[in-house]
Amino acid sequence: TRPVATVIRDILAGQQMLAETMPRRARRIVGFCDNNIGGNLSYLRGLCEALAPLRLQWYGATTFNVIANAALVDTMARSGCRALFVGLESFNPATLADMRKHQNVIHKMRSALDQCRKRGILVISGLMVSPLSDTPEDIRDIPKNLTRSGLEVPTFLCFESPIPGTPHFHKLGRETRPFAFMPNVLLRDLAGYTLAVKPRPAPVAAFVAAYRDVIGEVFAVRRRFAKLVNDVPGFLARGHWLPALIDVVDMATMGAGAPAAARTYIAGTDVPPPESVPLTDADFDCESERAAVLEPWRVSDAEGALLPQWHNPRQVFQRESV
Repeated sequence: TRPVATVIRDILAGQQMLAETMPRRARRIVGFCDNNIGGNLSYLRGLCEALAPLRLQWYGATTFNVIANAALVDTMARSGCRALFVGLESFNPATLADMRKHQNVIHKMRSALDQCRKRGILVISGLMVSPLSDTPEDIRDIPKNLTRSGLEVPTFLCFESPIPGTPHFHKLGRETRPFAFMPNVLLRDLAGYTLAVKPRPAPVAAFVAAYRDVIGEVFAVRRRFAKLVNDVPGFLARGHWLPALIDVVDMATMGAGAPAAARTYIAGTDVPPPESVPLTDADFDCESERAAVLEPWRVSDAEGALLPQWHNPRQVFQRESV
């Protein structure tokens, strides 16, 4: 963690730099990029104490145990916290155990989200479905559990996907006949929005069908509208315009909500992602050079076996000593 005094210094310096180009209200909005600002609870308390006199409105990301702590939520709210991304991950206890997310206590989700909302803090969260432990029935229960928890609409609903180089990735890669990975997995298939690991509780078709159905339901316009009706009046009644604005923008920019008809959601057969690369054939000396940069990297073979080069990663950058 960086010293609290240094964090405050940087905020004040940033506000001063932007004084001529940004209105004062906008300069009071601060975002923290730490992927868990509550990783050290005593540090978070000290940071909140230092932030309070600045009269900021800030947002960040943390774990569920932080928002389940009523006293800590009070402290954050007084310091100006107005939005938090929290990884709820799943409503399935078996999936949470497999992810080692022991701090995510399902029966406490509703009270935790409610106490944040009452204190002017919008909780934003994504969910994952696990091909290792979720059944199609577990997936189809997600809309019901979203309503019970009070979250209503997640920011995303993706597949739990192994990141290359992690212990989870290598553990799955060591499995043989049946192989853990789907056939012909490409590196782009490991971004979370394509099924790259063979489902264990159900056939692939049934698993993906459940996912398609739930995508269409949880992001439907009527559900997003219901979330705003539940959230926004309370925020505005307490004078918290920033979480209300974030909520409205988030729900309005999610797109149509229906699953894309052209997508299979299955690794090796799915359509390419919409991102484009600003390079043309003229930027390369030969076809092999172009292919080395632009062609998708393969991760598994036609049976789902991890390709040899992924078993023995090598360090590209040396870690600097501090």
